[in-house]
Amino acid sequence: MCAILRFVAIISAVILLSSAAYGATLGKAELNIDWSSFVVTPVPDGQITTPRITWENLYSAVNAYTSQEVYMANWTSPIAAHTGNTGIISESTANVTTLYAYAKDISQEDTAAGHWVSRGGEFSVEGTGNIELSVNYMWEATLLSNVSGAKDQSFVDIYSNFQAETRYERRENRAAHDGINIQLLAMFPSDIGVHQGGGTLKITVPVIDGDKFYFNLLGGTTANTLKPIPLPGSGVLLIFGLLTTFWGRFLTNCAIPLNFRK
Repeated sequence: MCAILRFVAIISAVILLSSAAYGATLGKAELNIDWSSFVVTPVPDGQITTPRITWENLYSAVNAYTSQEVYMANWTSPIAAHTGNTGIISESTANVTTLYAYAKDISQEDTAAGHWVSRGGEFSVEGTGNIELSVNYMWEATLLSNVSGAKDQSFVDIYSNFQAETRYERRENRAAHDGINIQLLAMFPSDIGVHQGGGTLKITVPVIDGDKFYFNLLGGTTANTLKPIPLPGSGVLLIFGLLTTFWGRFLTNCAIPLNFRK
């Protein structure tokens, strides 16, 4: 009988300790920028001639997780970067119509899935007024966890920066910026689940005849699932209390008699 009790005590302790070993089971982030919607709109300033721009030094670049950056000196050639295994996957692509970034992590390790995609160039200006640049985007983020009330540090992150600024030749710096930063944290119950959104990135830059501007669009995603150390809930404390009581009785009833000890 005592051998059975010993076995039950060991199995119960293992279940108790292992039941709190898992955190977020899935982190996934996806960003899709619709480059076919990219529009440059010149806006005249009163009676002054509508400004015109000329593009130069165009580029596209992608990077995924630990892979090297892939670069192309135009906005049309398709490029891609991909890396991953069964637990961590990162991917980013750029072509004439789309900038895309994707990250997925189910590894529950410290290493995160992360990547970015970028497109930019320079433009010179003839005329004075304003230049409006805009592009549409969509995103989806997923964070799933089987831990309740745990201090889980797992997260997913989606970001984008859309900006233009005058080059160093101009003493007066004029710049415009728009962007998004979406983050889901497993420690917040409202962040668990699937979340979606979208919109338009838009900037308006005041320009003067002869200006030269840098322009850049950067988008990226990160996903990281971790194994937390949960704080014991009421159920765990109850089980622990019962095991403590059982263990006390076990020591009393199944201990080796004193006259057999050496």
